[in-house]
Amino acid sequence: MIRLAAPGDIIVGSDPKDVLVAYGLGSCVALVVYVKNACLGVMAHIVLPGSCAKQNMPHARYSDNAIDSVVGILAQHEYGLKHASVRLVGGAKTLPGLGIDVGAQNVKAVTRALHSLGACAVAGDTGGYRSRTAELVLSSGMLRVYSSGAPTKFL
Repeated sequence: MIRLAAPGDIIVGSDPKDVLVAYGLGSCVALVVYVKNACLGVMAHIVLPGSCAKQNMPHARYSDNAIDSVVGILAQHEYGLKHASVRLVGGAKTLPGLGIDVGAQNVKAVTRALHSLGACAVAGDTGGYRSRTAELVLSSGMLRVYSSGAPTKFL
């Protein structure tokens, strides 16, 4: 079953038939976590760096909130980041004329938060100027990254 992570969403899959997908990753970052032994996948579609205390905000809209939520989801399944493969996709500079690179700030914020927890991404496709789509296939743990005008990447 295809499970879609809209901006600000976190999705979880544990069926080998599941495919977790995040479309339109421009400056947004998909934090993709996979626990092979459990066939467990978690994908957060992060929109902005930092955190927000507002309870009505989607739990992955901000990077710090997203990482806390992903760690909580893993803990509910009795796993931690040390059991998982962590990958990042997105963080493009989609509006270069603005002088603010939200994509780079997102990648930096997620990477910093992971490091503070003793974790790091084992692979990624970040930066540049193109929007991406990320698809995590739970049966294999393969992460496919599509970008218009570029070859498909497998992470």
